[in-house]
Formats: sequence, structure tokens, C-alpha cells
Amino acid sequence: LLIENVGGWAFGVTGQNNKITNCEMRNIGAGAVRHGGSNLEIFNNHIHDIGIIYPSAIGILGGGKKVKIIHNEIHKTPYSGIHCSSAGALIESNLFYDTMQVLSDGAAIYIGFAKGMVVRGNIVRGSRGSGPAHAYYMDERSDSCIVENNLAVDTAWPAHNHMTINCIIRNNVFIDKSSQKLTFPRSMGMTFEKNILVADEITFSYPT
Repeated sequence: LLIENVGGWAFGVTGQNNKITNCEMRNIGAGAVRHGGSNLEIFNNHIHDIGIIYPSAIGILGGGKKVKIIHNEIHKTPYSGIHCSSAGALIESNLFYDTMQVLSDGAAIYIGFAKGMVVRGNIVRGSRGSGPAHAYYMDERSDSCIVENNLAVDTAWPAHNHMTINCIIRNNVFIDKSSQKLTFPRSMGMTFEKNILVADEITFSYPT
């Protein structure tokens, strides 16, 4: 299914037991999918060239319960690729590139106000790399979330974590050609283990 040349959102989904699968969403005025409800699966979609009218647009945005966002390709977004605040959500095996092309303080995958979310097996490449534009961003009230087995290439700031509680970052690979930054302001109980970091210069920052 092709959805294109839409002035607002391509999909607005709520309720229970919904699936959005095998769609291409392109040339969208706002974001691609805004979701709520429970038991939602967003699988195998191609989302690109969004935010034509509204540069604050996000590829997939929402909360709810028991959300699975799996195997989507998301690129050419002015702001974040995915912004999810769903407790217990799974964000897995998605591909991102050329996200955060206009705005700052976001990420290819941005999560916050969520407990027990798992971000696993995703690939992020070619984010803007100047200003606060990240690959994986756990923000305020991310509690007991896991970021594992992901790849970030040429993003310069692969991981930013702000006001998180008992979160885990493990078994990820972050590769940059020159400098690389990882930041953990006001985070408590963070576990950072078994990650592979490749860059000419790597900076860890964890101000209180």
C-alpha cells in the first residue's frame, strides 16, 4: 500500500489489535504514524520524505501498551525517526539513515516516559552529527529500558541518556570516523557493558 502526498499524518491509530504492515509512506506533510491503544504492530514499512510542511514531524510517534515496531526503513526525516513512550514496547531490526535533518535534541530512536522498553538490533547511519542529533536517546523517566545489539555508524553522538533510571546499554557497536560522544546526564543505576566503540577520539560525559 502506497500513501503519498498527504498534508497531515499518513496514519492515526488507536484502539486494540491493529497492524500497519508493508506500506510505503512518502512525501507526507507531517509524520507517518501516530499511535496509541494496545497490541499494535508496525512491521515492514518504508517511511521517507516526511515533514514536508511541519519540520517537527516524526516518522512513528506514540505510546500505548504492547507496541511492536519491527523491520521498518525510515529515512529523510527532519526530526526523530521513532519517538515512543510505550511501556514494554519492542523496537527491533529497523534501519534509519538521514534522520534529524532539520531540528535538534532528538534521535533516530527517541524513548522517554517508558518502563521496560527494549531497543534491539537496529541500524542507524548518517544522522546529521552536529548539534544534539543522536542515534539512540533515552530521555526522562526511561526506567529499566534496554538498548542492546544495535549498530550506529557515522552519527558522532550515538548514545545520549538523560534522567534515566536503571537502564542498560550493552552489546552495541558504535563506529565513527573522527570523534564520538556518549552522554549520561542525571542518570542513575546505568549499566554500560560489552559495547564496541570505534573512533579517533571518544568522550564520555556524565554531569550530575
